Amino acid sequence: MPTYEVLDDIVKRANQSEKLREQLKGDSRVVQFDVDGGKFALQIREDGSMRLERGSSESPTVTLTASGDVMDGILAGKMNGVQAFITGKLKLSGNIMAAQKLVSALEKARQ
Repeated sequence: MPTYEVLDDIVKRANQSEKLREQLKGDSRVVQFDVDGGKFALQIREDGSMRLERGSSESPTVTLTASGDVMDGILAGKMNGVQAFITGKLKLSGNIMAAQKLVSALEKARQ
């Protein structure tokens, strides 16, 4: 399943979980994904809810760049995001802590 659809499914489940929304609550931020040249942005609102849209954000908090295989592996829990970053398979720019908080929440939403 392509990355956008996998992430969209995770976002829907996360939005239904009060516990996950509470974990993401706080500052509004945007996570920009660049996967094999396809771009989409995940907006995390102050109330912890999320919205995923195709295209680019003008001012993302953090940008994640990877191949579709790598990003799909990370989202499916088959690949460790930190190891992907260390080995250069995943590139990050911007606020890395925002990415770490998102990864933690997505792991819980996937369960």
